[in-house]
Amino acid sequence: MNLRVVRSWYQREDVQEALLALAKDREVVGVYATGSFSKRPGTLIHLKDILALVNTGVVEFHCSLEHWRDPSSITAGDYAEQRTGFDIVLDIDVDQFEVGRTAAVVLMRKLRSLGLKGVSAKFSGNTGFHIGIPWKSMPHEINFKPTKDQFPGVGRAMGAYLKEQIRDDLAVALKKLIPDVTDPFTHVEIDPVLISPRHLFRMPYSLHKTTGLVSVPVPLDELAVFTPDQAAPDKITKIRRFLDQGRPGEAETLVAEALDTAPKAPSHQRPRQTTKRVVPKEDFPPCVQTILDGLDDGRNRSMFVLVNFLAQCNWKADQIEALILEWNAKNTPPLPESSVRNYLRTKLRQLELHGPKPPPNCTQEGYYVSMGVCFPDKLCVSRESLKNPLNYPLKKYGREQPKKKDPKKGLIIKWSD
Repeated sequence: MNLRVVRSWYQREDVQEALLALAKDREVVGVYATGSFSKRPGTLIHLKDILALVNTGVVEFHCSLEHWRDPSSITAGDYAEQRTGFDIVLDIDVDQFEVGRTAAVVLMRKLRSLGLKGVSAKFSGNTGFHIGIPWKSMPHEINFKPTKDQFPGVGRAMGAYLKEQIRDDLAVALKKLIPDVTDPFTHVEIDPVLISPRHLFRMPYSLHKTTGLVSVPVPLDELAVFTPDQAAPDKITKIRRFLDQGRPGEAETLVAEALDTAPKAPSHQRPRQTTKRVVPKEDFPPCVQTILDGLDDGRNRSMFVLVNFLAQCNWKADQIEALILEWNAKNTPPLPESSVRNYLRTKLRQLELHGPKPPPNCTQEGYYVSMGVCFPDKLCVSRESLKNPLNYPLKKYGREQPKKKDPKKGLIIKWSD
């Protein structure tokens, strides 16, 4: 690649500022034309650091998914202690640009339908795309453990879940390019295993050493018509953001769904006690009753809560679907009906295959309290006391204990009906 072009590109002040902005709290390394990396761990602290690396022959800049307390002193064995967060970057790897662009559009639309507004897409500089979910969008805790300490497992689960979620839509979209496509992932590689400790990805506004094009962010409304020639250095006139637009907690439902469907090791714990009867709406806890009145925020999270709660309360699939559609009509605004039906189709199929799982616990961060639906009554006592919404009908029914004999009278005593 022409070194004069490389130097001219990285001399641009707006490019330097874009690189430096993303470099904060990350490991950053330079990549030479040979493909070798500069010394690790590396950082970018000042604007002048960029040209200093370019003067040594660096053509590309890559940075870490993970955020660090001190990126310059990362050593093996203390990753969890030094890590302060991480982004999710899904790498769409393809041989043909049009196939990669199609996959990027499908994946971005799926993420938006799941309520994530802060996701962003970036052209890799060759044929693929990077889809980013910022750390800001992630919940701070998952199952009472700091999310930052659950890398890379959470990220891989999210990647695997999203891959399956787009399978059908991607197959349909690719038929325009590949008429005989059956499995879309024979043409599109999205490998969640790449989400791994100290994994690096090409930074936005880095050059690509093979093509000479810029790895440039692309807005969703321009993605379907984006072409590689728009990424030529002399065509870049506007700097766009990547991985810094997330809204706090907007990925909570996605995380919960991904972990809910991820393969798990066999458990030897006793199953959660549930009622054997079909629990009617009047016996639902206050939080579920409030959700059913309709919401203007937290609708995706609420749908996740409702489906899991109803399934554990022995509602049939058609009853769950009917109530969810009725509930959605009360929301302000309602979720798109197509998104709701797609979600239900996937979720109810999972319930049929794997059985129901409980809704999030009462104290789970990002749910009932933050959604403004937690109003404990005398039966709840408190969030800490009730522990999970499922315990409400169990307490109401006296946990449906088995019939016992009164040792004094020899009579059958029925604890509850």
